[in-house]
Amino acid sequence: MADPEIKSYEPHHESQSAAVTESRPVRITLTTVTLVFLGIFLLLPLIIVFKEAFAKG
Repeated sequence: MADPEIKSYEPHHESQSAAVTESRPVRITLTTVTLVFLGIFLLLPLIIVFKEAFAKG
């Protein structure tokens, strides 16, 4: 049986990853919109529910 050939992996030295297609401002904007959406529709109702629950004792 022949020994398997071992190759070292050398990544391509590109300035930007192939997985990233949007520019930095677009990524920052999308991330900000996502966090604001989560804050409004998930965290804010949760805070209101706990505030009402603790207000009534």
